[in-house]
Amino acid sequence: MADRAQFSQEDGPLFGTAFAPDMQTAAEVDRVLKTVAGIMSSQLRERDLPARWAGDEFVIVFANATAGSAAQLCERVRSAITSFDWESIAAGLRVSVSIGLAEAMSGDTNASLLHRSDTSMYRVKPRSSA
Repeated sequence: MADRAQFSQEDGPLFGTAFAPDMQTAAEVDRVLKTVAGIMSSQLRERDLPARWAGDEFVIVFANATAGSAAQLCERVRSAITSFDWESIAAGLRVSVSIGLAEAMSGDTNASLLHRSDTSMYRVKPRSSA
């Protein structure tokens, strides 16, 4: 999994995820981040690029994908993360996922594409984890 990768508008739709873990130790945080990364990678196509962006945020660059196919992959990732047995890491641990999707447009910069993805994510983010 890449870390703070460079993204170009030719790469295709991009989405950002954020999750709201309730953890007590740095070891638990690290284990959750690694688990989320592994789950994401297992649900994507080989040509897609998942990357940890910052803190608890991840992005995925979908190569050669339509917005519809990227949305299906996002739902697959969301479902896999939410159905994982998080209590295997820590008793009572819950991890929620919010996903925003933005498609690269002519004239986009990395910043504008990420901003649209973030805006999309915060529109669907549950109020309880905001």
